[in-house]
Amino acid sequence: MLQWAGIGPDLLPWIGDNTPNKWGLMTPGSAIPIVTPEEMKKRKPEVLLLLAPNWVRDCLADPTITAGIVTPDGTTWR
Repeated sequence: MLQWAGIGPDLLPWIGDNTPNKWGLMTPGSAIPIVTPEEMKKRKPEVLLLLAPNWVRDCLADPTITAGIVTPDGTTWR
């Protein structure tokens, strides 16, 4: 999907993934580095693009990820 859309490291500098076998590797075709969830949190992204629906609950439940996120209706996650 990323490769088809022309999304590479220039637009998406890294991808967080909870699969240990993927850490330190890159996405096929797009060559986007894959980092650990801990590294993802350290980088404090302004925007999270969730490509895997199974991550939604984990991300929303983790205050270190959701702190300061403002939803379209103006709600701020704490």
